[in-house]
Amino acid sequence: MFPSPLRWRCCLTVLTLLTATVGGWAQTGPAARVQALLAASQRKLTTDTAASRRTAQQAYALARTAGLDTLSTLAHVQLGMCGVADTTRANWALAHLRAARRSAYTQALRSALARSYRGEGNVEENRKNLAAARTAYGTEIKLWRQMGNQKELATAHNNLGRIYREEGHYSEAMQAYLQGLQLAESSSNQSAQIAILHNLGSLSQLLHDPAAGVEYSRRALTLLNKQPRPDTLVLIGIHSLLSILYVDQQQYQQARPHLQTGIKLARQQRSAQALDWLGYLEYGMGDVAASEQNYRKAERHYLNSANLFARTGLITQQGDALYALAEVQLQHGQRAVALQSARQALALSRQFKVPNDLARAYADFAQFSAKSGDFATAYAYQSRGQAIKDSLFTAEKAEQMAELRTRYESEQKEAQLRQLRGEAALQRAEASWQRQYRNLLAGALLVVGLLGAASYRR
Repeated sequence: MFPSPLRWRCCLTVLTLLTATVGGWAQTGPAARVQALLAASQRKLTTDTAASRRTAQQAYALARTAGLDTLSTLAHVQLGMCGVADTTRANWALAHLRAARRSAYTQALRSALARSYRGEGNVEENRKNLAAARTAYGTEIKLWRQMGNQKELATAHNNLGRIYREEGHYSEAMQAYLQGLQLAESSSNQSAQIAILHNLGSLSQLLHDPAAGVEYSRRALTLLNKQPRPDTLVLIGIHSLLSILYVDQQQYQQARPHLQTGIKLARQQRSAQALDWLGYLEYGMGDVAASEQNYRKAERHYLNSANLFARTGLITQQGDALYALAEVQLQHGQRAVALQSARQALALSRQFKVPNDLARAYADFAQFSAKSGDFATAYAYQSRGQAIKDSLFTAEKAEQMAELRTRYESEQKEAQLRQLRGEAALQRAEASWQRQYRNLLAGALLVVGLLGAASYRR
């Protein structure tokens, strides 16, 4: 297999239950119905987004009609959250979340305010606007910290960790995840613990530390299996990640049961996320078959993987599956077919928006060309990939220099302000001393005058 690891998108968005409590809510009547609708919308959010959205709309309409301002704001946030996972509704979701945020500011509903920023971060993350997502998650963290809500703060750190990982800032991602895990453990937030351990396993795979990844993932699996009703999609994701980590260590027999369990569970689901996981699992089965030199079986699994990723729009992963397919076709003596698969993967790179992905696509094609004996093409694409990496390095250095310059200028301005404040204080002190001196002098002259007058009368 190619040495560059498949970028597994082992991202788990943890959606917490709506637990806001408002003093004075009635236990019957419109308020109770709105609360029930919000709870129903939250339950449906991960399994039936359309139904969840319709239920949230009903809750919002009922709350507004009944004049329940607080519940109306909470329902508005929930309505925005219903559009988070659907990139075609990104602007719709943001409009609702920001409108809800204005109401939350007015009513001082800090919990709803924090959730609105979480929703905005989710939307921007799904749209690959990582800087905007990082800003939203950072604001969310500040709000939960002000409220002292460790349970939600753990999830917020997990969100921020995902952004750092996508940006390639792995040390910052690790720090955010570990902070979140500590908070999740101290607040007994098992859902967040499972999500963070899963993401730590995924990050360990990217850091070429599969042994640590296995440890994190097995902890996540143990916690998940202890729950009364384990989330099937999360279970599929953890089995998928464990299979990847074992394959990375060439422990194919340990990987096989996780692959088989994951595929069985994924085929029972109909969601897009289940299809994503199924694509990863088919890829893993291809790796196992290739390790056994069963190239026909490997081709079938890699092709299934590429087709599944094409259906769910995971272009980078589709390209990886096509390159893996090209390699086994090459090993099977099908050079022309292998070249066709590799070129198909290269064509997908034109759709990449992230420069790092494009650089890696060029490197993959260069590696395939070298293996097929076309060294001139290999050199050309290796040079293209290196040029992108060099430009990214230059841009990163320029950004660091700009940040240092801004920090230096800020410190200089602060020093100047301190100096001016010091000079102003000195001037005020001198003016005060002069006033006191004049007052003392006037007093002394008055005393002398009075004494002189008294002496004259005598």
